[in-house]
Parts: sequence; structure tokens; C-alpha cells
Amino acid sequence: MNSGKGAKRVRFIHLTDPHLTSLGATSFTAQRGKRKLGYLSWKRKRRYIHLREILDQVTNAILAEGADQILITGDLVHICIPDEIQQAQSWLNSLGSPEQITLVPGNHDIYQSGCWQNIAAAWGSYLGLTSPPESELPADSYPMVKQIGNFNLVSLSSSEPMPFYSAQGRLGKTQIKKFTHMLDTLSGQSTGWLIHHPPLPGLTGNRRALAETAELKELIEQYQPVFVLYGHNHRNVQTRIHNTRVLGTASASSKYDASYRVIDIFTDESPVQIKMSLHQRTPDSGTFSEIATEYWAGGQVVAAL
Repeated sequence: MNSGKGAKRVRFIHLTDPHLTSLGATSFTAQRGKRKLGYLSWKRKRRYIHLREILDQVTNAILAEGADQILITGDLVHICIPDEIQQAQSWLNSLGSPEQITLVPGNHDIYQSGCWQNIAAAWGSYLGLTSPPESELPADSYPMVKQIGNFNLVSLSSSEPMPFYSAQGRLGKTQIKKFTHMLDTLSGQSTGWLIHHPPLPGLTGNRRALAETAELKELIEQYQPVFVLYGHNHRNVQTRIHNTRVLGTASASSKYDASYRVIDIFTDESPVQIKMSLHQRTPDSGTFSEIATEYWAGGQVVAAL
């Protein structure tokens, strides 16, 4: 792999599911509908797992990596109330400018009806929106593409309001159709895809699954992006489909295994060459260790450490 001095490199960092917000300023009785269950989940469990001090450590580590683009695959909040949206906006501002960050919404960001308009108003530039959305469904604003050097980042939205018993995702027929057309126009160019829900069958249970995993798997096989990045599961997982790495990353605020990925793409090589390293927090010390590294070129693994 030729990644020495003079090689043209684009560096991406992936983090996901920071659940960075506190609900300490509200109460159970102040909530309505599904938010009551979400508040209880935070009160009884999530506030002890997703810790802001750990996210701050991850944030500092990421800022030291010198990324060209930070990729966030959703779930900044818990139940999407206005105070949470403001907390998340402050964190995004501390992380970087909208030009430096690509964000897709998670199911907790679209927790109930009205959430999309609210987060779009606060985080719109980070979400890639150029005007207020006309629809209540995020899927109607996607897919989006952002060109970083010679590389194309394609964002998908799998999140929409679901019943209280469901954390499922859905792309919808219209988004799938527009996505396929976009991929046709990008034929022959290198792409990476971002989505919140796991994009392949069997990666999560039915209550939390994406409706179109079979269709998305076929698109991965046909168009072979360099990577597909997702969150939702709060686990570090790698799946390989032909020339593509499908990568899930653990929550960036988890006291157990807070993680982020660094993906270096050397775009002046033909085929492009890639280095991916997974960094995980050591609970006792609060430092980060590189626990996995992989190199591949044109989808073929040339070394693994």
C-alpha cells in the first residue's frame, strides 16, 4: 500500500449515538406519549451508561486526529425535547463547523411527530439542509451527497416517528428510488454511505431493524461503496460484502466501550487505498487505544493487524 509522503489523503472520523443530553431539567409528568417511556429509560438506565465526561474525552481525542470530515450517524438526544436540542447544538458547535461535519438523524432524534422540524431548525446546516423541510418525514429530504476531494459521502435517513414499542427504521420507496438514481450518476466514483440503522439483515432484532435491509444489501453488492457506516446498536461490528466494509461503531459516550473510527482514504491511487483504525476507550485510564487496524485497496484486504 502506497500511503507514504506525498500521497493525497482524506481523513474521516466516525462516531455515533452520543446520547449527549441530560433530562435532569425535566420530569416524567412533563412528558407526553412515547416520551414518558423514553424518560423512564433515561432515568433508570441510560443516564448511568451514557456519560458526558466520556463524550468529552472522545471529543478531545477526535479533535486531535486532524479529520477532514467528522461523520455522525445519529442519536444526539434521548427524547428530542427543546432543551436537548439546544444542548446538542452547543456540542456540534464545539466539534466543528457544518462544513467539517456530516450528520444524519437517528431514531431518538426523530422520537415523535414534530421532531424533524425542530432539529432541522437547530441543526439544519449540520444535516446538510439548505432550507426548512417541507415534509414532516426526514426521508423526503434524502438522500444527500457531499463531495470531499475526490470522494462522495452519501447520507440516508432511516429515522421517522415510530409507535412506543418500536425503534425500527424505514427508508421508503421514494428515498430508495432517488438513492439508486444518485448512485447511477456517481457510477465509477468512490462513495461512502451513512445511515443510522444497521443496513444488513440479521444485524439487530426485528423491533429495532431497518425495513429495507434486503434492498440495501442488493445496492451494496451492486454499487460497492468503500464503506457503509451506521450506529443504533451501540457495538463495534464489521461486516464485509465483496468490496465494501459495513462498519457499526459503539456509542461515543458509553462507559463500557466508547469508540470512534479513523478512516484514511488515499484518493490519488487507482484503485483507492484505505486504512481504517478503531479506537476504544480504556475504562480505567480514560485514554484511547487503537484496538483494530485494517488496510485494503480496491476492496481487497492487503493487511490486517
